[in-house]
Amino acid sequence: MIELFRNDFPNLRGRVKLLPNGPPVPYPVQFRVQGTDVATVRSIADQVKDVVRANPNTVGVNDNWNEQVKSLKLTLDQDKARALGVSSQALAKAAQTILSGTTVAQFRKATS
Repeated sequence: MIELFRNDFPNLRGRVKLLPNGPPVPYPVQFRVQGTDVATVRSIADQVKDVVRANPNTVGVNDNWNEQVKSLKLTLDQDKARALGVSSQALAKAAQTILSGTTVAQFRKATS
């Protein structure tokens, strides 16, 4: 079955596994690489994946990093904000609205 994934669906990450009689285990072997510098941690995690992939008994080696998440850091000049009469809370709410949106109304249809 795994050959079907490799040959017919090369861009698909598929896994064939035996249904065990016991508690579910998502992956039989897992490693956690952690640290403070994201780039270094990613590099070491890639090295770990390479070592694990080198073993012919392993299949479906992957990580759960997905894509990097963009972040936004606002630095506010509190004196200027106060002079304009804008609170930190109002600025935070405006930033949240810009990034995630906000509910402006709800529509409910009455049923008879």
